[in-house]
Amino acid sequence: MDKRQRIEIKPLFDTIDVNFSIANEATEYLQKSIKNIKKIVEEDILNQRNSSKDLNYIIRDIKNNLEFTLYLVDEINRIDEVVNQINVLALNTAIEASKVDGEASKIFGNIAREVREKSDQIQEIITYIFNKEVKNKSFTEHNRYIKNSVLGLLEERGENITKYLNTGEQILRYVKKLEDWTKDIANSNDGNRELVQSLQSLLEECNSLKIAPAQKPKEQKPQEEILNEESSEEDTEEEKQKEKKQVERKKAVKSIIRNVPQF
Repeated sequence: MDKRQRIEIKPLFDTIDVNFSIANEATEYLQKSIKNIKKIVEEDILNQRNSSKDLNYIIRDIKNNLEFTLYLVDEINRIDEVVNQINVLALNTAIEASKVDGEASKIFGNIAREVREKSDQIQEIITYIFNKEVKNKSFTEHNRYIKNSVLGLLEERGENITKYLNTGEQILRYVKKLEDWTKDIANSNDGNRELVQSLQSLLEECNSLKIAPAQKPKEQKPQEEILNEESSEEDTEEEKQKEKKQVERKKAVKSIIRNVPQF
């Protein structure tokens, strides 16, 4: 691998590594955003559930009060009927008392008068309840207004909260899927980045190896030149042999001279 290839590939790995870093940062930011959204939705759902419980308690109390009020209306109507019967009884008592002479007539007359007075007081109370406390409306009309208006609005609000809770739970499911998806992306980014780093290390290891340059093939010499070289080599060998023999003769001569007796 030559120097030019090393220069071209290394920036490519650097660019890929930077891209994975950016992808990891974006994934982490997305994960944080999803966690914040999830937290907000969960808190809002919890608040709405508490509001729904409180609203259900209010609706229940209003219904119970309406039922009790209707019961009171029926009872007051019965009291009114009893008062009317008392009035009739007092009138009849007064009529009968007028037929009796003396002290008995006076006693019965007083009883009839007291009964009428008490009856009138009860009638005034009933009239006050119907005409004053409910602003010139009967209890039935007032309860109908509460049931159709106030209670209707509360029940509608309760239905809206229920729908919102269902939608909120659906949103939480979507957020959970996004959360799992971002985890998969993060794991994929980490795996790909490790792969690129391994490839980069392998590339650097390959670049560090010293590769000997290829040797050029020897040119084939002509046959005549080869023969001349062989002949030259033979001549050289003969000359070496001759030189060797000359050296040996010189050594022999010197040895003979050393062995000649001196006079």
